[in-house]
Amino acid sequence: MARTGTDGDMTTMSDDVETFDLVIVGAGPCSLAILNQLAYRHPAWFSPCPSSDATSDAPVCGMRQPRIAVIDKDGEWLSNWDRLFTGLGIESLRSPAVFHADMADPDSLLHYATERARGNEMQPLGDMMTANMKRGRKIDGQRIKGFQFTPPDIPRYAIPSSRLFMDHARHLVATNRLDRFIRRGTCTGIHALAKPAVQGFRLTFSDRRDMVGATVVVAVGGTNLPRVPAVFGQVMHSGLVRHAFEVWRQTDTAGDGSTLGSAVRKAAGKAGGKTKTKTKRCPASPGRLSVPTSLALPAPAIGRRVLVVGGGITAAQLAINACKDTSVDDVVLVTRRKLVERHFDVPLEWVGRWRGVMLSKFHQLSDPADRWKAICDVRGGGSIPCRYMVQLQSLVRDGRLTIIEHATIESASLVSPSMLSVSISTPDSPPYTEVFTAVHLGTGSDLDISRERLLQPLLASHPITAVDGRVPTLTHCLRWNHHIPLHVVGCYACLQLGPGAFNISGARSGCDRVVPSLEAFLARRLAAKCGRRRGSVIGAAASAAAEADVFVDDQEDEDGAAMAQMQMQHADEDGIVPREPEYLGKARRHVGQGGSLYQLLADLDVGDE
Repeated sequence: MARTGTDGDMTTMSDDVETFDLVIVGAGPCSLAILNQLAYRHPAWFSPCPSSDATSDAPVCGMRQPRIAVIDKDGEWLSNWDRLFTGLGIESLRSPAVFHADMADPDSLLHYATERARGNEMQPLGDMMTANMKRGRKIDGQRIKGFQFTPPDIPRYAIPSSRLFMDHARHLVATNRLDRFIRRGTCTGIHALAKPAVQGFRLTFSDRRDMVGATVVVAVGGTNLPRVPAVFGQVMHSGLVRHAFEVWRQTDTAGDGSTLGSAVRKAAGKAGGKTKTKTKRCPASPGRLSVPTSLALPAPAIGRRVLVVGGGITAAQLAINACKDTSVDDVVLVTRRKLVERHFDVPLEWVGRWRGVMLSKFHQLSDPADRWKAICDVRGGGSIPCRYMVQLQSLVRDGRLTIIEHATIESASLVSPSMLSVSISTPDSPPYTEVFTAVHLGTGSDLDISRERLLQPLLASHPITAVDGRVPTLTHCLRWNHHIPLHVVGCYACLQLGPGAFNISGARSGCDRVVPSLEAFLARRLAAKCGRRRGSVIGAAASAAAEADVFVDDQEDEDGAAMAQMQMQHADEDGIVPREPEYLGKARRHVGQGGSLYQLLADLDVGDE
């Protein structure tokens, strides 16, 4: 692809690069929620196109459909989640059934399970909820009124199986035909063009191709930067120490980099039949996600003694999986603090009916540093669901597992190519050394926007303030700033969304903030296309609004009269004359009063001109 030149880090592009109105980097729950919400609010944008190319500019219902691309390194929706569930043997989610990617129906996942007679894949938390069905409670010295949970909440807060969650997500993808937007590739950089408000951004890929997006949503997950304790830094090259994210990335891959699920489907397609795989199902856990015997994964070389480091759910999963391996003689789980048992990754008051009250208190904090401290205090490091804690305790009783709490790993060194010496200390004992044949790190990941590779060019051209240089401060609608149309969702939006930004509830909250801004931008861009084609004053006004860096943001207060005057002046300079005088007057009055250009298009019925 030709690159005609650069202006600092703001790059200009030639005309032979594929251009999209909206590019979303990442194909996880955040992206799925955004596109499903756009499809629900603007069905004409997603309806079948008469052209053979689903992303073409063919008019539909009197307006053109936006060209959309969703970037994923595997070219598949939720591919990372698919690998994670299979690679770590995750049988059920940690988020309740009320948190999913269907923004139109809060009970969509529950209805999906009921209609398909899969209610047995929902794990109820009735005892926990019954114990918390009480009116009022003091939190931080303030009494909260109302019930935290009520009886109708019991089915909505059941825990779905991983397989049920993935099937529901695929159902949402199929319903709105979202597979057509997927583009396979690894994005290596997002570069602002010379006029990002008008021209957008250039996205570079590892295969050296480029793409341009008028507006971009960064929806990368929190697994890009695995956290590795410093004591293991010198022995990572040995292959004996592996982070959990690397374990499932390396083992749950079918040779060509595709996910296990896609590989099974491809194999079935070649055989000319439907996908049929034999799975081992545990009677006590209906719907358990297991590795198909038709495509068995290579067993990790964990040896005879395994050390698991971490105190959260990932470390628990690693320890349980190691104990299930008959080739392992001994498993030791080391954690810096006491293991914390918690149903969800945040306290109950951040999940049930009191969630709104807690978020209100959080948003009253004006200092981003105070918000980040509040998030750290609420999440409090890793925690383990009750169902996993029961398994850990059973393994300890059987002598298969040893748990060392309040421990510190002082050093780690190679004894031989296949053995590692680790020095461990606790408050009650001096450092002592044990030898292991493998170390698995369940230590989570770092949140550091300065280390995210794809955002480095944007940080250079458009710096952003960040707490500790790591956690960005975005606008209310999760835009990078008020002048460029790039949004960030997921864990990097936690200062705006609160502690839930790290889970599926954060995907829903982020969608609520991003979609109004996106639909206004896309409607304005579609209006400009219609205007350039038909020579209407409406399109000229939309083009002028874009060139003036005017965006919809509920924190911005634009001068509507000045904006209307600028738009009409721009139309006169281009020699665009409205065909009917009343259109000009109506456009002036509507835009001058701060009205929506999208609504103006609907009022004037531009599509029938």
